[in-house]
Amino acid sequence: MKQKEAEEKLKAKEEEYRSLIDQATDGIFISNEKGKYLDANLSACQMLGYSKEELLHLSIHDILLQEEAKNNPPRFDELRAGKTLLSTRNLRRKDGSTIPVEITAKMLSNGNLLGMVRDITERKEAEKKINKLNEELELKVIERTAQLESNIRQLKESEEKFQKAFQASAAGITITRLSDSTYQDVNDTFIEMTGYPEAELINHSSSELGIIVNFNKRDEILQQVREHGSAKTFEMTVRHKSGRMLEVIASIETILLNGEKYAIHIIYDVTERKKTEEQLKKTNELFFNLFEHNPASIVISRLNDAKIINVNEAFLSSFGFSNKEEVFDKTARELNIVAQPEQREELAQLLKQNQIVKDFEIKAFTKQGKVFWISTSILVTEFDGTPCLFSISIDVSNRKKMEEQLREVNKEMEAFSYSVSHDLRAPLRSVIGYSKILEEDFNENLNEDGKRILKIVRQNASKMNNLIDDMLKFSKLSKKELQKSEIDTGDLIRNILSEINSSIQHKADVKLSNLLSIRADSTLLTQVWINLISNAIKYSAKKEYPTIEIGSHKEEDAIVFYIKDNGAGFDMAYVDKLFGVFQRLHQYSEFEGTGVGLALVHRIIAKHDGRIWAEGKVDEGATFYFSLPNNGVAKDLQ
Repeated sequence: MKQKEAEEKLKAKEEEYRSLIDQATDGIFISNEKGKYLDANLSACQMLGYSKEELLHLSIHDILLQEEAKNNPPRFDELRAGKTLLSTRNLRRKDGSTIPVEITAKMLSNGNLLGMVRDITERKEAEKKINKLNEELELKVIERTAQLESNIRQLKESEEKFQKAFQASAAGITITRLSDSTYQDVNDTFIEMTGYPEAELINHSSSELGIIVNFNKRDEILQQVREHGSAKTFEMTVRHKSGRMLEVIASIETILLNGEKYAIHIIYDVTERKKTEEQLKKTNELFFNLFEHNPASIVISRLNDAKIINVNEAFLSSFGFSNKEEVFDKTARELNIVAQPEQREELAQLLKQNQIVKDFEIKAFTKQGKVFWISTSILVTEFDGTPCLFSISIDVSNRKKMEEQLREVNKEMEAFSYSVSHDLRAPLRSVIGYSKILEEDFNENLNEDGKRILKIVRQNASKMNNLIDDMLKFSKLSKKELQKSEIDTGDLIRNILSEINSSIQHKADVKLSNLLSIRADSTLLTQVWINLISNAIKYSAKKEYPTIEIGSHKEEDAIVFYIKDNGAGFDMAYVDKLFGVFQRLHQYSEFEGTGVGLALVHRIIAKHDGRIWAEGKVDEGATFYFSLPNNGVAKDLQ
């Protein structure tokens, strides 16, 4: 009876143990001395993803990772010797995944092995998070305190190294004792920043000296220092000893030295930066006003998709839109404001090549369909880091109309000039022909006065013929397209002089000075030099020793040519008349000419985007200058 009661008590005890084992959150395994599983609780099964029946067909070797088991096999010998072993391993679950665990194993009195397995996944994750947080914290500390903190941490190891970095820092650095806020060390930058010598700073606080005037969020910053041992960048105002105010940004880190807490203040003077920011703000305001109130139409669109992101009021008015919302996030194509698509494509190609387009004329539509012309300039630039197109346009419709009218007038003038010149030549040829007949056939019948009159008739007819030729040259010049090439100015002038010397007699001494090559239309430039050299020879012919000097020199982005003579000169009061058609400053009886030559020279130079001017003095000679754009080919030629 007693045996039965004992057995029942033992059974009840076993059931109680069994219940406790099954309720345990850790996995409990029982295996034989070779690792074959004999029993396992519910947590063990759930941990590995097996049912109890499946688990009892396995051994510890089936759930250990092969590589891990090879490098660190189960230590059964030590367990048999009575040792309790604690190890960390990774176990293979039924689905092939792994789980990190901590195993406590010991040998039972019956020779079986008891293993208590704890899932440490969360602990591992926590360790990873802690490590990551530590790394991030360390990076933030490094970024915030840079080399200074490193030097401070190594202060005990290298005081000299710390002092060098401390003093060389571009930031003002102070070390204050937290207990009384007094300065214990300051660097030269802080001394220069405040104007106080080191002796006046050490063992005194900023409040005593009145250095800190305005400490934004002071209580909040001090709370951060107390709770976290540091404070992020904050702003404050520092008073220089002279009374001058400085705007600074600062950060605080606390350290423990010899059992006492200190605060490291890192301070940057941003007074100039603040001024720059204020100037930038004013510049932005100025840009805004120039943008919004500019009489020219301005559009800003994204480069990647050409969608409009901003326009000014002038654009809305010119193109007939009532508000900006009508055009935002739309392209010119979608708004149908470019009348000729091929012009849009041409613009795109020009921008791709040059990043800028100037004064490109486009035929445009208003919202209401009205056609007008604009001249647009476009620049590829950035706004808030986004590549954009900045376009400025002006309405040139009236100018286009005037140009069209001018073209019509020019056509009429050309037709008129052609007609007049040809209509004049017919009677002129008759006058010349009949006067020649008179001279050849009736010369003996003419007295001296008649011969003189006949000579005057022929001279004036010749003058009229030259005048018609010059007038035709002048009218045809506007239609001629420039054919530019590199011109050796020295060779050109020597050839012209050779032709002049063979056709007329003169005694002028012509000197060639430093002559530069130029890129221009050779035919037209030849005409310029023929007219200028001929004039110089003609107007200096009455001098006993006529001299002419021809030369050139570089001037910024242009080359200036000149021809100087010591001839008749002219009164500078009439210099504005020099280059007008049919304008003469001397009587025909003094010097022959049609009054078209200099006007022709002026038009040729203007056609080359150049400039011509003259200086002179009556009876002392004249100097004619003209400049042409330097296309990078200029070189000295004698």
